Amino acid sequence: MSWPVPTWRQAQLEAILELSLALGGPREENELVEELVNRAVGLLDARRGLVVALTPEGLVSSWAAVQWQGQPQEFFRAFRSRFAEDAVQVFPGAELGLPYRQVMVAPGSWQGQWVLLVAVADRETREGEGDFTSDDATFLRSLSLLAASALASSRALETEKRKRQALEEENRSLREELPDFVAESPAMLRALELARRVAPLEVSVLVRGESGTGKEKVARLLHDLSPRAEKPFVPINCAAVPESLLEAELFGIER
Repeated sequence: MSWPVPTWRQAQLEAILELSLALGGPREENELVEELVNRAVGLLDARRGLVVALTPEGLVSSWAAVQWQGQPQEFFRAFRSRFAEDAVQVFPGAELGLPYRQVMVAPGSWQGQWVLLVAVADRETREGEGDFTSDDATFLRSLSLLAASALASSRALETEKRKRQALEEENRSLREELPDFVAESPAMLRALELARRVAPLEVSVLVRGESGTGKEKVARLLHDLSPRAEKPFVPINCAAVPESLLEAELFGIER
């Protein structure tokens, strides 16, 4: 005795598990959409499929297709103008000008916004062509939501990676310009960047900080990056100069 329905549902559940494991690690966006379209087409016995990844602005950022005719951008625009609901849609391909008998599309949402579309077309059966079922729609919906979460996580990781690379590049640049400084914290990097910007200006600068935080080094940096860099830098320990002599030490004495 054969049990086609339980076996098919078991295969779908195993496919969702395998996809979740495959997408669990960091993946490039192109790899993710390629993996998704192949699994959707294979598990739903579709002749063709398309996955379109979307930017927050609603533009196509990447796509992958299996025997899909037409431009993905045009398909997305036509679908979005025809269907706005966040649900699986099944319709004749002619409704969107596609040469397919039947199309099923599942939007993948993250935080209330579409981040991708998963489309399959023309389901195949042993007898020839067949219609997509409600179970197929549920399965495609599960794939799209799982992939949407993975895509959002991938993009967040990529954003943090770019921020870190930019910070490291800024740090390297500062080290090249400021060889006497070793700075890692964002606060110190901001202070050094501010010193670099203000040094060429004809303004007075007051450097404040606790003892041992490098105030004299910052003052020397300001001097070295200023138009007066060729002139002497004269540090004075004001705490060691009596108050009665401090004015003379700083400004001299007129005789």
